[in-house]
This record gives sequence, structure tokens and C-alpha cells, in this order.
Amino acid sequence: MAATDTKRTGLQNQKRGVCVAVSELLASAADSTAVPVEVAVVSDGSTICTLPDKSLVVRITLIVTAASAASDTIDINYAGSEIGSEIACDVLGAIVDVPTSANAYSATGGDIVVKNGSQPVDTTFRGRVVIEYVELDKVTGEYTA
Repeated sequence: MAATDTKRTGLQNQKRGVCVAVSELLASAADSTAVPVEVAVVSDGSTICTLPDKSLVVRITLIVTAASAASDTIDINYAGSEIGSEIACDVLGAIVDVPTSANAYSATGGDIVVKNGSQPVDTTFRGRVVIEYVELDKVTGEYTA
């Protein structure tokens, strides 16, 4: 059995590690006349992305680009389980690192869904959510093509 070269010496390709999905967030569909595909609408529980089998969400970051009212929050679900709860959306320019819950792994993969928390965001809210995840079957030490 051949050994896996994990040194990256002289190679241009890198080992696969953490993957990242980024999405723009709006409060509701009424907030934009032309919502592009990459924009998630919080009020209807929009899907940001679908992660593959055996994926572990390791970090969630919310960047607030237009603040909502005080105490307004969003929740983030992965494969039907809540992994980010009551994320504050009320400070302009805030970069919120969200602790992920024990439900951040799914053997079968699934959708990442953003929806309103206990206090829904108002129409002024805009943000970007960054989901960092690891595809456990892809982190083998081999180089990507």
C-alpha cells in the first residue's frame, strides 16, 4: 500500500480541509424587487445551501450589514436540527461567531436553513452568513485535482 503524500512539497494543489458557504441575508422577499439566487430570505426559512453526506459544521459567522431592531434574532438549522439559536442581528457591523450545537453533524447531509428567531428581524435587516464545514470523507490527506 502506497503512503499518502501530505507534505505538499512542489505541488500546486492543496489538501482539502474546511469548506465554506456564504450567503447574503434579507429580512423578507418584499425587501428586494430582484432577489438574486444567492440571497436567503429570513422570514420564509430559506435554504442557504445543501451540505453533502458526513458533513460537520465547525463554525458559523454572521456579519450584520444593516442592523435590525434591538433584540431581533435569527436561527440556523442543519438537516432539521437547530445548530445556531437566537443569533443577535441588532448591531450594525457586528461580526457574531455563533457556537454550534451538538447537532452540527449529519451522516446524510442536509439543508442549512436560516429563519427568524423568537423576535423576528425587521425589514431593515441585511447580513451575510458564513458557514464553515468539513466533509469528513474528503479530508484524507490526498491532494485535490
